[in-house]
Amino acid sequence: GLTSALHFSPDRSMVTVIMTGDTARNLLAAGTQASVEVARSLLADVAGTADIPTAVLTTDWLGDPLARGAYTHAKVGAKHARKIYAAPLEDRLWFAGEAAPGEHAVTVSGAWLSGTKAAEDVARALRG
Repeated sequence: GLTSALHFSPDRSMVTVIMTGDTARNLLAAGTQASVEVARSLLADVAGTADIPTAVLTTDWLGDPLARGAYTHAKVGAKHARKIYAAPLEDRLWFAGEAAPGEHAVTVSGAWLSGTKAAEDVARALRG
């Protein structure tokens, strides 16, 4: 079966579609257009139309030598781990990214929002 996740950004200006497992491997083998068509079909099922995106970007996490197909997720019962990850270390080191807590964790939107928050926290710490 199709294994996927569909996430809308907070302002709904961006949609992230995540394909996993055999679905992702098969779509990568079929090419970018196949991935886009499946993502548009999912979007049509959820939002009622596949014509919403004006631009599309695909990535190959499986082929990325640093990610090797991985992305973060919290184990059942360990949602608090995201808060631990996002806590600054001695007010000198801040972490941000899609692994940070929030409604949009594990998405590009979540990464952007946590990066923005971390940058604001760093600026505040530097101001003293």
